Amino acid sequence: NTSRRIVENLPLERTLAILMLAILVLREPVMPVDLARAILLAKVPLFEVPDRVGDTLIIMKSLLADSATLSRSLLLPAPKINVGGLTLRFLHELKLPLDISLHVHRLNSLLPESADEYLSISEESVGQKRRGGLNYSPYPYVLGLLLVTLKLLYGLDGSP
Repeated sequence: NTSRRIVENLPLERTLAILMLAILVLREPVMPVDLARAILLAKVPLFEVPDRVGDTLIIMKSLLADSATLSRSLLLPAPKINVGGLTLRFLHELKLPLDISLHVHRLNSLLPESADEYLSISEESVGQKRRGGLNYSPYPYVLGLLLVTLKLLYGLDGSP
């Protein structure tokens, strides 16, 4: 079976890092948790081996760092997540007006240039965040932008 040969010859960590890097380079609004969900629901045919599911959950923790390392070894620029696509996806899933994404974009454009570091996935940014004992992920940053925008637009702090 071809799937079994690929799994035996290509380590799962490297396969997922390649897949995540491809998603980032293509600027798809997909998060690492989406990959985990697809693997666990057996929607990704390459991962049909049931004894690898536990490994998959452990590997997901270091997926962004592995993708950053792979990007650097391939001499690619540090990929950035697709803020606009993720914002639209979050708004769609929350059943909120998609026009809000324009305000999120405007808020993001007002931030200093140093804020772009939070959107890129590089060994440096992942390494700096890890030294503090945290696993770095740029995805909460996008959700934070969306929440601040909703607060500014709709006054979600409970005051009249």
